[in-house]
Amino acid sequence: MLKHTLCLCAFAPLCLSQMKQDKIIAARMRLRERFEEKMRNTPSVADDKPQGSGPENRHGMPKLPVGQTETEKWPVLDLGYKPDISLERWRLYIGGEVENPVTLKWAEFMALPQTGDVSDFHCVTTWSRMDVPWVGVRMLDLAALVQEGRGYSNTAYPWRNDRYH
Repeated sequence: MLKHTLCLCAFAPLCLSQMKQDKIIAARMRLRERFEEKMRNTPSVADDKPQGSGPENRHGMPKLPVGQTETEKWPVLDLGYKPDISLERWRLYIGGEVENPVTLKWAEFMALPQTGDVSDFHCVTTWSRMDVPWVGVRMLDLAALVQEGRGYSNTAYPWRNDRYH
């Protein structure tokens, strides 16, 4: 008897059945609706005069938040330790309150749809860099892949292979 699994090989877009693709798309749309609802209810977006400075971003908010300083540089802040993990050993595990927990190897992760975006980056250390181009796998696509449970309200990003915690 064959067990049904989600194909995450290098040819993932080719080997996913249409039914699974439809499920992922439906899950993605449900997530999008929830995120849009949260955005509509976010006080800073609903304010008559949002705080900050500069021209409006794509969400109608000032590009530079209060307390941030714009920079052209890309500050690199770390604790001086960079984990040495080969691509062969690299793994991304997504589990918890999800319907389809998954462990992805690097090649499987990179075979997922890649999305490009240009957005502003605001660091908690109070610097901001505007109009940064990004390319990668969207969190929304990962959440759709695993189909979070009904009680989903928080996302944790534990990193267990470094000296930062």
